[in-house]
Amino acid sequence: MMISMPTIVLVLGLVCGLIGTAFLIAWYRHDRSSLSLRAGIAGLVTAVGVGLILLRGTIPDRISIDIGNGLPILAFGILWSAVRLFGGRSAPLQAVVAGLVIWLLACAIPAIHDSLPARVVVMSLLLSAYSFAGGFEFWRLGGSGPVAQTGLAVLCTTHAVIVLMRGAYTAFIAPP
Repeated sequence: MMISMPTIVLVLGLVCGLIGTAFLIAWYRHDRSSLSLRAGIAGLVTAVGVGLILLRGTIPDRISIDIGNGLPILAFGILWSAVRLFGGRSAPLQAVVAGLVIWLLACAIPAIHDSLPARVVVMSLLLSAYSFAGGFEFWRLGGSGPVAQTGLAVLCTTHAVIVLMRGAYTAFIAPP
């Protein structure tokens, strides 16, 4: 049995939406912490972005490509801000939305917007930047807290490397 890529992406969107909803319910009913709120918003923002990506071909490309891919980038910025909050540090709003702004500016360039490999490279660079930054924040905290921050640092860094490898593969190896 083969699973199609749209099916995998749909499941990703549903899982992100479910996790985001769970965090928001926890925030509303129990803790009212900014950490839960940010994690919930990031999950829902990702789910909406994935939904827009899945509608490609039925809605305008400017929405499915630019906004659909931009929302997960924004979600990674929000998650990075949650990791900083977890460590007792603030995250400037400009840094949280910088990835989305860079993405939208890149999409305004026809040579990037019209090229799937170019878009994959730009998105890979932006997502990996937030993942590396999150990994650095967890690494900075070390293993002294209630959560295994070192393990989370490794997970974030591994994600960043895999995303960069995907970008490099798309740029240099994948057929046009």
